[in-house]
Amino acid sequence: MVQERKKIIDAVNKITYGLYVLSSVSNDGKINGQICNTIFQITSIPLRVAVGINKQNYTFELIKESGVFAINVLKQSQIDFVPIFGLKSGRTMNKFENLKYHPGFTKSPILDDILSWMECKIVSGMTADCGTHTLFIADVVDGFTVSNEEPLTYKYYRDSRTK
Repeated sequence: MVQERKKIIDAVNKITYGLYVLSSVSNDGKINGQICNTIFQITSIPLRVAVGINKQNYTFELIKESGVFAINVLKQSQIDFVPIFGLKSGRTMNKFENLKYHPGFTKSPILDDILSWMECKIVSGMTADCGTHTLFIADVVDGFTVSNEEPLTYKYYRDSRTK
């Protein structure tokens, strides 16, 4: 059974993903962000995305409370953001403390030096409970391309760790 599971995991790892900083803000102004790889455009008209996020994460609580989030698309050269936003909890530290960012239209934090960003508002009634995670469907209400460099992907991150 263990050998079969490894084969399955190897197959699943062939699915391509980006790595993003998904950020949000509470109704009283607390901010947080986390690494997320489950983000995809789901419709063009209206322009909507779907994001999957673990229910135990602090960012999940902020998104659930405020109904808004920002997607910060990272450059390949920003692989160092993964430990900051992926291996530490925003409950105990301010992950944005030493980074340049600004609040967007939704007040969600947007990193200044990234590939691109999108701000989103959850569509009422369009969430799916997926067990450990929730899938949020959201309208893209603003966005901007900052750079045209290569995006950071999960594959690039995994390959970099094994070097």
